[in-house]
This record gives sequence, structure tokens and C-alpha cells, in this order.
Amino acid sequence: MVLAVPPGSLLESSDAELVEAACRGERGAYDVLIGRHGPRLGAVVRGMVEHPQDAEDIVQEVLLRAWRAMPGFRGEACFSTWLHRIAVNAALDFRRRPTPPAHETIDVAACEAEHACPLLLDPGPEQRLQRDQMRRDLIACIGELSRAERDVFVLRDLEDASTAQAAAALGLSEGLVRWRLHQARKHLRASLARAMGVDGLAFLGA
Repeated sequence: MVLAVPPGSLLESSDAELVEAACRGERGAYDVLIGRHGPRLGAVVRGMVEHPQDAEDIVQEVLLRAWRAMPGFRGEACFSTWLHRIAVNAALDFRRRPTPPAHETIDVAACEAEHACPLLLDPGPEQRLQRDQMRRDLIACIGELSRAERDVFVLRDLEDASTAQAAAALGLSEGLVRWRLHQARKHLRASLARAMGVDGLAFLGA
């Protein structure tokens, strides 16, 4: 017999208990899950779009998508991984829209690639434009990956999951995860080289 989670015990419940309750339509349980895992969601989205207002809009869309999808959640991946994959796909969907919102500008937040690209750590105007263009190119190239390669790349290189965690989340062998990650990086290096006129980037090394 499945029992509802008493409202007073929601904060003390495990993720597994909250997910089960949320799948049955208990909004309070879902809200607690979002309270635990939502803060990083904003960081993931802000790393993929250019304007803070766009990021805020996408996060709200992700929360709505996730709530509507909860009845179909089967637990193949942990809740946080599942939620972040929805966020990444929503951000990529936004990037593929033919006409971005009028408030979108190139006044962007720092690219995660700065940590691996010393020339971009203290940018002047020219370096800042190069940095912004690199991030736009990178996001566009991620969107061109096959779904299988993108899922692995997002988990390993954007979410910092281990090979074992990515394999468990996707239901794959660790060897297949390594192969798909290698292929994704190879395809991204080639795409970026074409887009930017450079011979690959260090943070996409095999």
C-alpha cells in the first residue's frame, strides 16, 4: 500500500519518497524537490543563454515541463539529473528559435570555458567579443550533436558527472559512455574549428 507523505514531514523526506509523492500529483513534494535541486538549475541555464531575463523565462518553463512530466518519471536517472537534462534541452530549444526575444543582447555572463582558456580570463573589449562568440558557437555546436552524443556530453562535461554516474543515468555501459563522449568531443572540435577558424579547443580534449 502506498501512503501519501504527510505535509509536516516533507522536508525530512528522501528524494525517492518525494519523487514518488510528486509522481502521484502531490505538488508540495515537488516544491520541496525543486527547493533542493532548483538553485543549480539556474546556473545551468545561465551558462547556455545570453540574457538573464531569457534564463529566468527558461527556468520557469523547465519547472512547468518537469511538473507536467512527473507522472511519467520512471527513475532511470536520479531526479536532479533528469531535471537538468530538461533544462539543457529547453535552453537548446531556445537557442534554435529563429527570432530571439528583443531583449536578448550580447552582454553575456562569463563563459564556463574561461576556466580552461587563460586568454579569456581578463578580457578587454576585443577578447570579450571573442569570448561571447565562442560561447554562441559552442552552444550552437552542442545543439547539432545527435541526441545520444548530446546526452553523454551534457552529463559528463556540463554536469560533471562521472562515467559511472552517466552510465547509470542513461542505462548504458561505461565503455559506451566513453565512446560517445569521445565522439561528441571530436564532432564539437570539428564544428568549432569550422565556426571559429581554430584547430580545436583544449577543454574539448579527448
